[in-house]
Amino acid sequence: MTGYRSPGPLGSASSQRVPVDPGTLARTASPTPGPFAAGAVSAPPAPPAAAAVDSQTPRAIDIEKAVVKILAIALSDYSGKCATHVRRALQAGGGDLSQNPTYAKDYGPTLLGLGFTTVPNEGYTPKKGDVVVFEDYKGQASPAGHIQMYSGSHWVSDMKQPRFLAHRRNYVGVPYVIYRP
Repeated sequence: MTGYRSPGPLGSASSQRVPVDPGTLARTASPTPGPFAAGAVSAPPAPPAAAAVDSQTPRAIDIEKAVVKILAIALSDYSGKCATHVRRALQAGGGDLSQNPTYAKDYGPTLLGLGFTTVPNEGYTPKKGDVVVFEDYKGQASPAGHIQMYSGSHWVSDMKQPRFLAHRRNYVGVPYVIYRP
């Protein structure tokens, strides 16, 4: 990936001041998008945006119902079922996911088919119903990746997450795409 730098360990010699994610204590190349934590993630370049949805076009899913569902089924700890939980939330909102992907990282085309569009990572501010799809990380037991939905106040996958990144260590520097309904 051109121009991508992965965060190094604290204490590395550097002549520049590099932001440090207080949650992971890792140096980062650029700040996290939005109001999460100063310098938590280095975001990859955003993919080309999908065709804009006309404001008169009805949404493919009811965001309120989807958010109510994902909050209702959220667990107290991670279970590795993020794709199942986000799928169930999207279905509760009226989304047709009869042909749902196996892995979280493969949900991009499905979300686009439901009327979601991609949002640039740079300068990103989350909105209720946004879904973020992460690629898998090096060493992940299965190549599942991760998926999460913004409730309006928290990121939720199979649990209400304490931060944007589900797992502080594993997903630092992992490419992701943001989708908006």
